[in-house]
Amino acid sequence: MQRIAPLNSLLLSLVVAGLTPAVSGQCDSAPQGLVSWWAGDGSGADSLGGPSVVLQNGAGFAPGFVTLGSGEAFHFDGVNDRSFVPANATLNVNSATVQTWVKLDSAGAGTEPTIAVRESVFGLRHTTLLKPKLIFYTRNDAGTKLGSDGLMYMFQSLTAPTSIPTGVWTHLAGTYDDATGAARIYLNGALVAEQAVLAGRIRPDGTTST
Repeated sequence: MQRIAPLNSLLLSLVVAGLTPAVSGQCDSAPQGLVSWWAGDGSGADSLGGPSVVLQNGAGFAPGFVTLGSGEAFHFDGVNDRSFVPANATLNVNSATVQTWVKLDSAGAGTEPTIAVRESVFGLRHTTLLKPKLIFYTRNDAGTKLGSDGLMYMFQSLTAPTSIPTGVWTHLAGTYDDATGAARIYLNGALVAEQAVLAGRIRPDGTTST
C-alpha cells in the first residue's frame, strides 16, 4: 500500500451499515501533521484530545478493522444514523487530508451519502454508484459561500472513477494542497483520481459529520 503524505490530517474509523465481523488489522504510526483522530474504539473521543464525536439517531459501535483499543469502529445504519463534531478552531486548516477505513453493506440512503465531511468545508462522500467524491470550498472572490473571515469561497469537487467495494474493509483518503491546488483521492493506497483546481485555502468554520 502506498503511504499517503497527509496535509493536516484527520483520521476516522467508520462502519457504514455493516455488521460483519472484523478483519484483523494493525495500526500504523500517527502521521506527521495529524490534527484529529476519531478511532471509534467504543467512544467518540478524539485520540489527540480535541472535540469528541456526538452520535445521533442510534449510531453506535461495531467490530472494526484496526486492532486498537476495543477494536471497534463507528457504526451507522445507512438510513438516518449520523454523527458530528462541533466546530472547533483546531480544525481550521489551509490544506487537509481526511482518511478512514470504511466498510459499506450497500449504497445507503440519499443521493450522496456522507462518509466523513466537515460541512461546507472539506470531506468525503460517495455517489449512488459508490464512487468516492472529495468535496471542499476554497478561497475565491467568485465563490458563493461566505466564511467567518468575511471572504468568499468556491465549491470544488473531485469524483473517482473506481467504486468502493461492498462487504469488505477499504481505506479511503482525500487530500487537497492549497499551495498547488492539487486534489487527490486514494483507494487502498492507490491514487484513483487527481485534479488541479484554482489554488486557495480551505474555508474555515463548519462541523464535522459522518
